[in-house]
Amino acid sequence: MGPRRLAVLGFSSMILWAAACGDDAGTPTVDAATPLVDADSPADAQRADAGASYAAPVARGVLPSAPLPETSGLVASRRQADVLWAHNDSGNPAELFALGTDGSLRATFAVRGATNQDWEDIARIPGVPQDTIVLADTGDNLARDTDGASGRASVTLYLVPEPDVAAGDAPVDAQALTLTYPDRPYDCEAVFVDPATSDVWLLTKEAAPAEVFVARGPLAPGSSVTLEHAGQVDFGLVTAADQSEDGLRLAVRGYGHVVVYAVTAGDVFGALTGPPSARPAVGSLAEAIAFEAGGYGLYTVAEGRGATLFYYAAR
Repeated sequence: MGPRRLAVLGFSSMILWAAACGDDAGTPTVDAATPLVDADSPADAQRADAGASYAAPVARGVLPSAPLPETSGLVASRRQADVLWAHNDSGNPAELFALGTDGSLRATFAVRGATNQDWEDIARIPGVPQDTIVLADTGDNLARDTDGASGRASVTLYLVPEPDVAAGDAPVDAQALTLTYPDRPYDCEAVFVDPATSDVWLLTKEAAPAEVFVARGPLAPGSSVTLEHAGQVDFGLVTAADQSEDGLRLAVRGYGHVVVYAVTAGDVFGALTGPPSARPAVGSLAEAIAFEAGGYGLYTVAEGRGATLFYYAAR
């Protein structure tokens, strides 16, 4: 079967509009959030529940500039209350940061056995007795050819057992997992994990259409896996993605858009090719997005120094 494609939402015009909006530190755009469902339609009935619309983004705090000059990934802890995990983009040390949900720095963990070539997203694999944090070294900032095309046919995931924030600034050890594209190199900034299956999903960052790849879980640290091409979706310049703790929602972040999809019967790619369940108002030109622990509220943050952490309440 050939790749399926999504044809909704006109994202290219949204991205052009976003380019004129200024930076994240200012007042957010507060256009009314628009539910994209019809509660009376049988096809949309399942989507018309909690998380089907969002309040306008609210600033929760400002991230500290010194340790986080280029925040590039964000994910919520499900075992430690009010903790968000974050990391920097390329050119920075291999470090994992624990933040409060007010943007305050709680702890810094040096990641041994890892190199920050171009960390672009962060995810979480549920586990017992502790979860695993996934640091996605999938960007191509240091791997472009003379024509500007990506030169990374293989990318790296660093797997780190979730640290105890109360332990303070202690080093943690990472194990590497290599993912290889089946056809050619790509730039990728959006990586998320299906909590039900531990499948790792990648959405490439390029002009529409974006390519969607998956590595079927569970994945063994130290192994090398060839990615499966799931298909294409007709939007581009994706900068982040996350799946909710219960697996029923999928958020996709771009420079000028946030879109939330409902996942039915575990069909992640089917969600991406179906109608969105919500399109929250854009509050910043952001680089990272994360569902809150145990719910459908969303945190998002941009990449520069002194970036503002915004929160979208689900309603």
